[in-house]
Amino acid sequence: MNSNTETTPTCSEPKESEVAAVSPKEERSYSRPVHRVSRDEENNVTLEADIPGVPKGNVSVEIEDGVLTVTAERAETALPEGWRPVHRELARSDYRLTLKLGSQLDPDAISATVSDGQLVLSVPVREAARRRSISVN
Repeated sequence: MNSNTETTPTCSEPKESEVAAVSPKEERSYSRPVHRVSRDEENNVTLEADIPGVPKGNVSVEIEDGVLTVTAERAETALPEGWRPVHRELARSDYRLTLKLGSQLDPDAISATVSDGQLVLSVPVREAARRRSISVN
């Protein structure tokens, strides 16, 4: 069994401005994509997920009850008629990443892009939760 395959339901509570992994119970087998989550100086949380070979049209990003779910499907490449594979390592790949968003993040303002096999999601921190300087008189 692949150690990256999601099978058991788990959920950890995120800090207010972070995300936490959630593994829903699925009948279908999905691999969890390699991903990074970071926070920049402009008060955005950025998720970068590697989804090689997946076209933009096969990527789905959904939010329900504060849980962000990314699903990406790479179909198996068809061989030309009459060809027979001698060796094949490229096969259908399905990715799923499920993250619980912290309450200080704004799920209504998420932006997403796909380029060169990488999905980038930018999740802004709510205005009330942003870092700010207070002048001392």
